[in-house]
Amino acid sequence: LPCLLPLPPVLAPSPGSRLSLSDGPRQPALSQASAAKPLPEWLLGLAESGHLWEVVGGGDRGGIIVRSGREISSEKLADRLGSGALVLQEELAGERLRYSLLVGKGPSAGWVSWRL
Repeated sequence: LPCLLPLPPVLAPSPGSRLSLSDGPRQPALSQASAAKPLPEWLLGLAESGHLWEVVGGGDRGGIIVRSGREISSEKLADRLGSGALVLQEELAGERLRYSLLVGKGPSAGWVSWRL
């Protein structure tokens, strides 16, 4: 099961996703769960690069586990990366993703498993 999903260049909404498409061409907006605002241009650019991910797992646990290093045995950070957060892919190594937090709650950077 995925914990994070890469957002495709044309931000196609998925069931339960916090992102949806508006009526305008390529103008994604936040879902009704939060205030409906167009995504900033810089965020849309990151989605087009293929390096923007949305956290979709951990909703029942307050988010997904973040670690200080690539190895699953590395130190676990105190805070979790919140469901619905948007992160920038810094490095991808198998099923491990090093990220920088763009929008949402959680550590500003770290390593997560993008899949269980």
